Amino acid sequence: MAHNSRMTVAAHILSMLAQRNDEEPCGCALTSDALALSIGTHPVVVRRALAQLKTAGLVVSKRGAGGGSALARPPADITLRDVWEAVEHDGDVIGRHPGGPSPSCPLGNTIAAVLDDVYGDAEEALKRHLDAVTLEDMRDAIAQRLTPPT
Repeated sequence: MAHNSRMTVAAHILSMLAQRNDEEPCGCALTSDALALSIGTHPVVVRRALAQLKTAGLVVSKRGAGGGSALARPPADITLRDVWEAVEHDGDVIGRHPGGPSPSCPLGNTIAAVLDDVYGDAEEALKRHLDAVTLEDMRDAIAQRLTPPT
């Protein structure tokens, strides 16, 4: 079973854009090719994620020579929950029964209801945690890990 990596790709993209924002105060853009190289994926995957992030108002993009993507807001104003909501449209963190349990099985329906309660609580906890972490926090944590101890 394949794992969904949309959130990870989007967080990687935005972290790179936040870093670029610091290095180039003009907000110089990064291309999907440059982003894809860092992420280790195909530029089409990056362009798909960028389209979702743009729709959510998290990035701005410019086509053509000198084009690319940049943050639409300061890193302190973008939470990981914003990122989650931009790229995870199905909403479920943990997948449910793909076709639902058998309607003729009372145990199966009861298990599904209990799991829905447990998963719902876990998903709300995750979303609250993501809401507490900004791109600025991510950028700072990355910089701290990149800086050798003295």
